[in-house]
Amino acid sequence: MIKEMFICLALFDISGVVNENNICDNIETLSQISKEHNIDTYTFVSMLWIESNFNKKIISYTGKACGISQVVPKWTRPKKTCEELNSDVKEAMKQGAKIFRVFKRYGGKSLDISLCGYNQGYRCKGEKKIKKGGYDYRKKGLEYAKKVKSFRTKLKSSVRKQKKKVKKYKEKLTRALSSLYNL
Repeated sequence: MIKEMFICLALFDISGVVNENNICDNIETLSQISKEHNIDTYTFVSMLWIESNFNKKIISYTGKACGISQVVPKWTRPKKTCEELNSDVKEAMKQGAKIFRVFKRYGGKSLDISLCGYNQGYRCKGEKKIKKGGYDYRKKGLEYAKKVKSFRTKLKSSVRKQKKKVKKYKEKLTRALSSLYNL
């Protein structure tokens, strides 16, 4: 639970992060879901940030994906509605993790392909399916992967800074308490 506490502190410290309470209020559940589905917690938090800015009541611009993990209801098991995904953060995170686990197998050892798959579906392994009008699924999915990985790097760096701050504070507190006991 210490790691999760530092993630929350880091989120509050990262400039531009909003709705961090939606993660911090559910950090134990997020951690449990990450472990259950064998997903790196930093990656999962980063996905949720890129997907929804931690906004738990959000519907995508296409109107198809909902909730904090921006899941398309038709891919949920058991089936969920947008209303359910938007009203239950834990369920939305659980469904997002289940779907990402599928794409982790799809991507194999490549986190880029796994993240691309989560974002664009089964269009990321070198297929050259470009939608009418020039929409390149693979390119867009790999751009998404780059954003997630970039935020994850920023998050990890901020966690390291928070750990240093806590260590320094602990040392000061120890010295102060030691002085107090010596009075």
